Amino acid sequence: MANTNTNANVNVSGTSSATNTSSDKMGERELITDMLGSEKLLCNTYSTAIIEAATPQVRESFKSVLLDEFDVQNTIFMAMNEKGWYPVDAAQQNKVQQVKEQYPSSVLNA
Repeated sequence: MANTNTNANVNVSGTSSATNTSSDKMGERELITDMLGSEKLLCNTYSTAIIEAATPQVRESFKSVLLDEFDVQNTIFMAMNEKGWYPVDAAQQNKVQQVKEQYPSSVLNA
């Protein structure tokens, strides 16, 4: 598990600081980027848990949580994208068509 120190006055170097300067604080972009990374890690962890679940009930519980985490991850991504912090180029239609032609329709419609 990650560091369980709940002291909010500990900076990155691990030394105590009674006052935080502006250079000690993460900005909105850094915070939301960290949140996105954490959500990606959670999704990977839940995927592994689903694969290794010992009972159908546990597997279904993890699947339900994973679907919720996908929604959270998407919300964070969309917020970053709207602010221009995670730009994504639209797929070119000719490349989409090339990929569709590589696979049988049964795979694409699954």
